Amino acid sequence: MQQFEEPEEALRRGVKEEAGIDVEVIKPISTYHIFRGEKVAEKELVGIIYWCKAKTTDIFLSEEHTGFEWVTVEQALEMIPKPSMQADIKAYIREKVKLVD
Repeated sequence: MQQFEEPEEALRRGVKEEAGIDVEVIKPISTYHIFRGEKVAEKELVGIIYWCKAKTTDIFLSEEHTGFEWVTVEQALEMIPKPSMQADIKAYIREKVKLVD
């Protein structure tokens, strides 16, 4: 995120730069707060997890990446061992169910 950039603007820019796709931001579904190392302002990180929808399936990866794979939500839960990331996926599932109800 660049200085003075809105979070959703940074998200759209970042996804475009890294994967070459435009996304529609549906809504935020989770937040987190961590320190990368010691508890000082310079190491503090606040994040927002968003529910987004890709506007295209054509991917153009930046040089920082070597591959990608489209997966279902269930496959993502199986692939990702980190509990905090699984919690974010489950939050997405709950939000999607609310939208349908």
